[in-house]
Amino acid sequence: CGDISDITYSEQEEIEHVIENAEARIFDLAQGRDTKSFRHISEVLLSVYSHLQELATDKAAAMGTPTGFSGLDQVLAGMGKGDFVLVGARPGMGKTSFALNIATNVAQSTKKKVCIFSLEMSAEQLVNRILASEAMIDSYALRNGTLTPEEWTHLAEASSRLSGCDILIDDTPGITVSGMKGKLRRVANNLGLVVIDYLGLMGTDKRVENRQLEVAEISRQLKAIALELKIPVLACAQLSRA
Repeated sequence: CGDISDITYSEQEEIEHVIENAEARIFDLAQGRDTKSFRHISEVLLSVYSHLQELATDKAAAMGTPTGFSGLDQVLAGMGKGDFVLVGARPGMGKTSFALNIATNVAQSTKKKVCIFSLEMSAEQLVNRILASEAMIDSYALRNGTLTPEEWTHLAEASSRLSGCDILIDDTPGITVSGMKGKLRRVANNLGLVVIDYLGLMGTDKRVENRQLEVAEISRQLKAIALELKIPVLACAQLSRA
C-alpha cells in the first residue's frame, strides 16, 4: 500500500499505469506471490527435477498446451506456459479461423478457460465463424440462413458441444494491454489460453513516436502477461501484402 501511495503522489506515471500496477501488486498478494524476492537455485532445482520426473513418466506432459493440430504440435511441442505465439500472415489467409480452431480445440481438450479478445469483429460474428467451422457448414449459408435440415442438425450438435466449453469472448474495440490484463486477472483461475485477433488493432497506454514502436511495446507487454499468468498467449498479426 505504501508503494502504491508513493507512485500515486509522485505523479510521474499515467493514471492507467498506476491503476494497473496497483491491481498487479494486489493480485500477486492474493495469489501468494512476492514478485520482489529472489529464488535460491536449490529451490528452482527441485522444481526442475520434479518436472523432469513428470516427463519421464508422462510424455504428454512434455507437450505443453496442444493446439489440436498434430503436425504442428510435433514441431512446437505444444504451447508452453509463458509462451507468446504470433500467427503472422497476409490478409485473407485464414489467421482468424486458424486461431479460433486452436481456441476451441484447447477449450474442448483441456476443459480450461479460453479467453478470446476480438478487436476486428463482434462476439456474434466470431461465434458464427466458430459454429460454421465446428458444424462444417459453409459460412455463407450460415449468414444468409439457407441451411438444409441436415445442416440444422449439425448446427445443433455443434452448439451443444460449444456451450459446454469455457470460452470467454471480449469484443471491446481498441482495448489496451492494461485493460486486457485487468480482465484476465479476474478470470485467472483455471485459465488455459488467451487468443487475440488481432495485434495491429490493439491500443497502448503509453505515448510512443510511431506505430512500429507501439506494436513492439504491446508485444513486450503481452509476453509479460503470458509469463505472469503462466499461460500461452496467441495473437494474430497482419503482414503486408508485399
